[in-house]
Amino acid sequence: MSDQVTHLRERLARPAETPRSRLNAAISALSEEEDRLAGLEVAQARSQDDSRQIATRLSVAEGEYTRQAKDPAVSLAYSYLNGDVLERRQDLAEASALVERIQSERSHQEEIDHELEAEIANVQRRISRARNNLTAALAEVVNSSEEVRAMLGELQSAWATIRGIKKAFYHLADRLQGNMDGKLYSSFQVTPSLDPAVVNEITNETYLAAWRSALDALTTDAQAPLPGDSAQSSALFPILRRPA
Repeated sequence: MSDQVTHLRERLARPAETPRSRLNAAISALSEEEDRLAGLEVAQARSQDDSRQIATRLSVAEGEYTRQAKDPAVSLAYSYLNGDVLERRQDLAEASALVERIQSERSHQEEIDHELEAEIANVQRRISRARNNLTAALAEVVNSSEEVRAMLGELQSAWATIRGIKKAFYHLADRLQGNMDGKLYSSFQVTPSLDPAVVNEITNETYLAAWRSALDALTTDAQAPLPGDSAQSSALFPILRRPA
């Protein structure tokens, strides 16, 4: 029983999770993986530079060994003639040992390159998952916000306003019994496209700009505000219901 009580107390002591706290955790997780990737890519660039230097050194060493082994001036026959066979063999052994040592370095560096490439691929996969988690956490913040509900209220209020204005125009046309100006009559009957991607139509970009800016900020700061004063917006634009 005491263990259960302790566990309950620990749970109560922990701060309750909220959409904002989960977003903050998702931001931190993504940032950590991106920092890790940046460090690995720096290391990979350094490793590739080391590999190029080793390849150059190996090429020089192999060339020197080949030259000593094939140069008639230092062939065994002339070495024997000159009495420096042991010295020649020692030079060849040293050249061969240098080639082997650099080949070993190359093998080790190739292993490092391979490990770095594999780990970078792993981190890139984790970053992809972290970005998906961040998007899900961001959606949770938006979906649960009063601000997005207030904007929905504004949208429904706008529809109601448009319907009301159209109804008033039809009432005017009816009361004027065919005497309404023809251009005026034609103009109020036109229904512009409601497609947000339409071109050559006047569009209020205020909402898009505000939410785009807010979402960009929320991807790095979980406490960044959403657009609008939700309390004021909710009072001014209540969710409208269809008339009975």
